[in-house]
Amino acid sequence: LEPLGYRVTSISVRDCLHLKSAATALGDDRVLLNPRLIDVTVFDGLSWMEIDPAEPNAANVVSIDAIVLCPASAPRTQERLAQAGFDARAVEASELAKAEGGLTCCSLLLRI
Repeated sequence: LEPLGYRVTSISVRDCLHLKSAATALGDDRVLLNPRLIDVTVFDGLSWMEIDPAEPNAANVVSIDAIVLCPASAPRTQERLAQAGFDARAVEASELAKAEGGLTCCSLLLRI
């Protein structure tokens, strides 16, 4: 993918099912992440913000422009996002969380 301007990097996660449980893009240059689940150095050159440590599954969000859909179980992380200028909105996702699923797992974003 390099000829098309993309760089592909393998990223290991700890104590979680997949990458979106540990980190989610908040646009092209910012990442919301749980540093206990992922090596933050893989995001060198990007701006990242940490979820609230009391909400270990809060990094699995859906970002649509300035709106960020957050699991309702992560109000502290939602507040952090709001303080950073995002329109953070709570979405009930407790049934998804039972299987370590999240908002990104059930989303397909299309720009038409």
